[in-house]
Amino acid sequence: MDFLTYTFATLTIIGYSFYTYFEKPPLIEAVFPLALTNVFHGFEGRKWLMVTIPLVVYGISRYAQLLYERYEGEQPEKIITTDKPLIFSIFLWGLITVTLIYVF
Repeated sequence: MDFLTYTFATLTIIGYSFYTYFEKPPLIEAVFPLALTNVFHGFEGRKWLMVTIPLVVYGISRYAQLLYERYEGEQPEKIITTDKPLIFSIFLWGLITVTLIYVF
């Protein structure tokens, strides 16, 4: 079971990394008026979601640490809702992702 946990954690990180790399960025015209297009020239070609990869790696690593050190695998909702560093990383990931998708 430990082998499967490590394998799927690794596959999750790799899958998320591929998603952020191959994700199609939104068109700049849909986000900004035509007057600002010159200011943000080349923005649509950048892979900004890749900035969130370290947060995903930290979140999965922190969850695995809590899972194996505290033996709380039977209550994953308790781990996610009570561990302050994990809550902070999830909140920061969500904030950055929403900002990158809807603001930039």
